Amino acid sequence: IIGVGGESQVLLTRIDELTAAGSSTKGMRVRVAGERPIPGVDFVLGDDFFGAVDMEFDYAKGVIRLFQPKDCKGASLAYWDRNALQLAMEDEKKIVVPVKINGRAARAMLDSGASRSVVALDFARKVGIRPGEGEVVPSGCSTGFGAEAMQQWVARFDTVEIGPLLIRDSRLDVMAYTPGWS
Repeated sequence: IIGVGGESQVLLTRIDELTAAGSSTKGMRVRVAGERPIPGVDFVLGDDFFGAVDMEFDYAKGVIRLFQPKDCKGASLAYWDRNALQLAMEDEKKIVVPVKINGRAARAMLDSGASRSVVALDFARKVGIRPGEGEVVPSGCSTGFGAEAMQQWVARFDTVEIGPLLIRDSRLDVMAYTPGWS
């Protein structure tokens, strides 16, 4: 597996039962990976789990709701706002959506496990953002599944467009996700 910090060996195992939010799955095959522990985290739920449910993140109330809609294909499930932004995913197996950063088309992966939004260093360079130039300043290091800590910077982006939503003057982290990316 390749993630922030490099590569990690992946092993497979089967767990007898996984229970989350009152629902159980038996005999689930899971991957075991990672070169360092994630403090306070024992298990990462991924696409294989979330592909079977729909999620609602309610940050205002500090709640994540999992549900399995039935017979509502094509219907808006945004019951809280008829005008809620809906984006088509590029692939049903990955949560990747089209965006524009500083007017340039990009693809964004929605990652509920990420604590911050990050722009790939090679893409940032394409829109004129370069570490050490102007207001692009170091912001620390990040770790992930790989063994190495990765340097990151914070930069101001003029615009970030997600569908019809336009966000101006965003400050986002910039990072080469794995060692050797420049």
